[in-house]
Amino acid sequence: MRWYDRLRRSSEIAFVRKRGRRAVTATFSAYAVPAQRQGAQVAVTVSKAVGSAVVRNRVRRRIRGALDALPAPARPLCVLFVAKAGAGESPYARLSADVSSALGRLVELDGLAGPSGSAEGRTSGAPRRPRAPAPVKGAGPAAAR
Repeated sequence: MRWYDRLRRSSEIAFVRKRGRRAVTATFSAYAVPAQRQGAQVAVTVSKAVGSAVVRNRVRRRIRGALDALPAPARPLCVLFVAKAGAGESPYARLSADVSSALGRLVELDGLAGPSGSAEGRTSGAPRRPRAPAPVKGAGPAAAR
């Protein structure tokens, strides 16, 4: 039996991706936020850039298999794994090592339960990109006429 449930709603997956702490590996990026309910939840997304449907499903199964081999983290988390284009050619041993490494880094982050959106605790090193200012209505070329 798995120690985690699946994240199913696209709104929950988008929240984890936007607000979660990130750990980057060679085969995927992992995002995590503290779980709002008892127990961990996991989602695996694999885009068409990874390969055909057969390859994408193989990557999903390998990531879930690597998760099944790990013990449950002490704190419940919502985790999102986003596979990179090279994940389809990676052997199971590489994916398993990356899953273990990323999950370990996400659990060890001291600031995981801290305020969402802050740059502290992010393992990617890059600050979040600021939002572009909203366009002013009536200030375009059509307004000059």
